[in-house]
Amino acid sequence: MKPGASDTELSREIRDYLIGQRDWVIATLSDLVAYPSTSGHETAVMAYIERQLSMLSGELLKVPVPDDLGGDVDFSPAPTVQPYADRPNLINLRRGRGGGRSLILCAHSDVVPADWPEAFAPRLEGDVLFGRGASDDKGPLVSGLLALRALDHLGIELRGDLEMQVVIEEETGGNGTLAVILAGRRADGVVVLECADMDVHPAGRGALWFRIDVEGKSTHMAYIREGVNAAKEAFKIIQALERYEQRLIDTSRDNPLFARYAQPVMVNIGMLSSGDWPSTVPAHATIEGGVGFLPNRNLDIVRREIREAILDGTGEWVRDHHKTTFDRLHNEAYQLAADHPLAVALYGACLAAGLTSEVCGMVASCDARLYYHRGGMAPVVFGPGYARYAHSRQEQVKISDVIGAAEALVYLTRNWCGW
Repeated sequence: MKPGASDTELSREIRDYLIGQRDWVIATLSDLVAYPSTSGHETAVMAYIERQLSMLSGELLKVPVPDDLGGDVDFSPAPTVQPYADRPNLINLRRGRGGGRSLILCAHSDVVPADWPEAFAPRLEGDVLFGRGASDDKGPLVSGLLALRALDHLGIELRGDLEMQVVIEEETGGNGTLAVILAGRRADGVVVLECADMDVHPAGRGALWFRIDVEGKSTHMAYIREGVNAAKEAFKIIQALERYEQRLIDTSRDNPLFARYAQPVMVNIGMLSSGDWPSTVPAHATIEGGVGFLPNRNLDIVRREIREAILDGTGEWVRDHHKTTFDRLHNEAYQLAADHPLAVALYGACLAAGLTSEVCGMVASCDARLYYHRGGMAPVVFGPGYARYAHSRQEQVKISDVIGAAEALVYLTRNWCGW
């Protein structure tokens, strides 16, 4: 950065550098997408990310996930248990000169499983890179890395501390971030880098997964009246949950940060199974799904409402022959004010970068709620990539958006940390 440079000259210098890094962005993002880093299998990709962080200014820190984290109320068990010993979280810490606010940038390295052969073969078509993890969360991760590279290249010294955290196991509930928070990492503000359509999200929807096991009475279908069909009883539960969903919708209409969404809350039936033979009345059925809810509710309220909906709307057999559990993902909702200083600073940074951004709530759940509820910090969510493509066969991110988000993050360090 040239001494005495005007804002216009500085903006041009920042943008020219970032645009000049396009080939690096494509290569790095392609490398990252090529790692099949599903939750629990982040070791290789984290080694790659460690090499990237080691080339930047600042200190490289490793924060392990403790073996006893499973006893924490916010721990989320993964479908398969993997040891944590070789999967530490990574941090690049830049200590400020003083007089500014501190900032955390957080991205996660894990992805959801993929069901098509080319999922981890990155494909570039014009400005768009396709592949599992392109938008969730490796595109936003590259934006964070690129912003740090720009600070180094321009020789910008910050007043407040800046750290970039790269965490594991976000997709299964946020155990990596939970471990970082419990290790004492704190800042005045947090930007959780996610595929956020380049919008600024100071609020996030909560999510709760449920499992409902229904017991029936098995018999040969020729004697169907002597049995109790667990699948049919499960259908009564699904109907009760649909009625609960409508009540959830009706009581969640008045939050202006979520007004843009046709349906920001929902009850989803994700998995359904019953029986073991076509001519047998099934003795057992299982429903698994999730509830999305706004900050007007919390997890305890939603758990109670689900149980009440089942008891009130299904009949005597279901009341006495079902079990509802909530053993997996359990993410609280969170909300900052739309005019919170961090949201204002980030929105101003987006405008400076020429982005068309809005300040609104986010209808997906992410680690921001842990920074808010467990860390007592102020989080916003921001990043490139369209959330509608995440977890799908069309997962993608625009290279230009990765670069644009990095530019906004550079300006955010000026607005928040101070130069």
